[in-house]
Amino acid sequence: MLQSPAVGGTGTFSWGALTLPANEIDTFNFVVRIDSNAPNGNITNTARVRSNSVPSPGQPATFVVAITNQADVAVAFTTNPSPVPAGANISYMVTVTNNGPSDANNVTLTDAVPANTTFVSGTQTSGPAFTNTFPPAGGTGTAMSTIADLPAGASATFVLVDLVSPSAPPGSTITNTATVATNPNNDPNLANNSQTTSTQVVQQADLSVVKTASAATVTAGTDLTYTLTANNAGPSDAANFQLSDVLPANTTFVSESHPAGFTAVTPAVGGTGTVTESAPSFAAAANGTFTLVVHVLSSAPDGSTIANTASVTSDATDLNPNNNSSTATVTVAAVADLAVLKAGPATATAGTDVTYTIELDNNGPSDAQNVVLTDATPAGTTFVSATAPAGFTTTTPPVGGTGTISFNDPTVPAGAA
Repeated sequence: MLQSPAVGGTGTFSWGALTLPANEIDTFNFVVRIDSNAPNGNITNTARVRSNSVPSPGQPATFVVAITNQADVAVAFTTNPSPVPAGANISYMVTVTNNGPSDANNVTLTDAVPANTTFVSGTQTSGPAFTNTFPPAGGTGTAMSTIADLPAGASATFVLVDLVSPSAPPGSTITNTATVATNPNNDPNLANNSQTTSTQVVQQADLSVVKTASAATVTAGTDLTYTLTANNAGPSDAANFQLSDVLPANTTFVSESHPAGFTAVTPAVGGTGTVTESAPSFAAAANGTFTLVVHVLSSAPDGSTIANTASVTSDATDLNPNNNSSTATVTVAAVADLAVLKAGPATATAGTDVTYTIELDNNGPSDAQNVVLTDATPAGTTFVSATAPAGFTTTTPPVGGTGTISFNDPTVPAGAA
């Protein structure tokens, strides 16, 4: 007859029989599970037999089992996002598990902040409570979590967040290693005590440019100043940044200015072409202001418009290409200061010819359009002849007649005389 505790319980095993024949040998087996938190040491088990001839407490038989604590602790983690943009946060979900069979004593999880990153935050999200020590936000160092006893079969999860440097090179990798250990170290499987992950860095930047003109209306023959403001909203630095501006029709280059760290390539003064401002890198959250001065041709037609567009590019993937260019449009006004000077003899003999000289000056700044110079024959005179510079059309009275002499020119350039 067998009496035993319930499975998982404690108590005494008891076997009984009415008679045990002489010279009979009986064998009894029972299985017990050692508590996972049993310390290193010995377990002593004593069996006793009693009968009518062997009264209680009976004849003892003792066996000693040496106990060794053994715990297979393991670490695993996942990374998000992958790949990671320079200047963005990277999150690691780290899980520590005790695969047993024993409880793990003095468990320590360590994770050094990877190169090209700084620490943002650390949180334990599940499992037995660890004591956590984290680097300061924005700093570097090692995140450490400890617990005196991690039961067999238990696990704990942590979320560590680091900020990837905005200047981390595209194509580089962020390498992170998490390690778990116990003390005393009775881990039968050291292969799963650490895990390393490498995440590729990409470059993403929201570049933008805004262009404004110094006036809504510009006089032909004068200078016009543009202000260009470039911005990098990040998150990454923008490698090989370039700001380009093609000079519009009816303008020529005068000058430009740019912030430190940029290099300009321009047309010659008075020439046309493209103005380029470039830098090896344009930092995330940075902005730069550039000025561009152009000369509006004196011949630009009155009422016409000048539209000028600037654009920005880089090697980074642009998160919003819709703001990568900006156009400023101004209206041209032609303004010309015309002056006329007439000379002739102070006295004349009746019955002879008199010659008058008329000088027409355009003092600018614009070319004068559709110019008409008129001169009526004075009383007591009749028309003889008229001459005009090339480009003018002359209308006169008949020879010997009277009336108005008219000189017409579609355009008299600024500065012409």
